[in-house]
Formats: sequence, C-alpha cells, structure tokens
Amino acid sequence: MSDIADIGGAYGRERDGHIQQLMDCGVRITELTARVAELEAENERLAREYNQLGEVYVQCLAERLEYKGEAERVAELEEQLAKAQLPVEAWEIPGDLIDRVDSFISGLNTKVDAIHADVRRLVDVVPPNFGAASSKLGGSGAGAPDACETCETCESADTPDAAATTGEAAA
Repeated sequence: MSDIADIGGAYGRERDGHIQQLMDCGVRITELTARVAELEAENERLAREYNQLGEVYVQCLAERLEYKGEAERVAELEEQLAKAQLPVEAWEIPGDLIDRVDSFISGLNTKVDAIHADVRRLVDVVPPNFGAASSKLGGSGAGAPDACETCETCESADTPDAAATTGEAAA
C-alpha cells in the first residue's frame, strides 16, 4: 500500500508543479499582452511622427526650390548686368537682397538636412514592415514622399544632398 501512496503522492506533486507552471505562463502571457499594447501605442506614435516629418520635409523642399529659383533669377540679373557692363550701383537692387536670399537658402538647407537626419533616425527605429503597419493604423502606408518608396538613392547615397536632390525631383 505504501507504494501506491508514494506513487499517488508523486503524481500529485507533479500535477501541482504543472499547475504552477500553467499559472506562471498565464502571468507571463498577461505581462506580454500589456507589453504588446505598449509597443502598439509606441508604433502609432512613431507612425504619426514619421508622417509629420515627411510632410515637413516635402514642404521644406518646396520652399527650398522656390527660393533657389529666386537665387537663380538674381544670378541671371547679375549676368545681364555684367553683359551690359553697367556698374552695380546703376541697378536699384533693394539693399542686400542677394545676401538675404543666399542666407535664407542656407537656413532652409540646414532645416532640410536636420529633417532628413530625423527621418533617417526614424527609419532606423521603424520596423521593415512599417508601411503595412501604418496603413492599418490609419496612415498612408508610407509617411514619406512617394519617391522615397521607389528609389534607392537615399540608401546608397553617402551624403544627405543626394537624397534631397531626389526629393526635389519628386516635388
């Protein structure tokens, strides 16, 4: 009889151990479920930030192109002035217009480079399937200009200017 009691006791202890393991697994599943919810919220925040940066990036590129056009117009006027061989004083260019345009373009370039760096930082954080995930979150599925989805210039470029040029062509 003692053997049967020993077997029954061993079985009971083993069963209790399995029950404890199941309870531990349940606790761990609850913890992981909470962590998944946190990660989904973080993913949504990153998707919104990524989309906003993409919009600002495109807007800055558009402004950069607009003022680049102004700088080109100033250069054309300078060429016409040089061809006419008139002294600069003969033209009535308001104050230091050329310097202000150049300064403004430099400022825009700095902003575009900073935004490009932020986009690069986000791209490093966002998982590879981000496009599919963000479309489920209500995003466009990309968050960056369409040109960035189709070309590999940014991935292969050594300088931010190459990526900015690609963005300018898309804009």
